[in-house]
Amino acid sequence: MSLALAWVIRHPAVAAIPGASSVEQLEHNAAAADIDLTSDQYQALAAAAVRFRPITGPAAIPQLARARFGR
Repeated sequence: MSLALAWVIRHPAVAAIPGASSVEQLEHNAAAADIDLTSDQYQALAAAAVRFRPITGPAAIPQLARARFGR
């Protein structure tokens, strides 16, 4: 999570407002400020973000749930 937040923080047109529901999450969020991504690392993460396609709709329901609930 810290790496993803570090990537977002580095983006010039983004203001990150991370949330935390535990001390551990807060510590991970704070650690992101100390991660200094190189340009190559930032570009690799940006390229991965562009290629990412979330699975949504019926495809997101596991086969077992489809079989059990008939959807």
